[in-house]
Amino acid sequence: MDEPFDGLDLRQTREVMALLRQVAEGGRALLLSIHQLTDA
Repeated sequence: MDEPFDGLDLRQTREVMALLRQVAEGGRALLLSIHQLTDA
């Protein structure tokens, strides 16, 4: 995913992060390209 949080507000970013964590916990590998160190 390239910049998956770009253009999202804080609430939306947290919701996407939670969803990505659920996917990763299910055994999937995720590759994110993030330029914001705090988001990484």
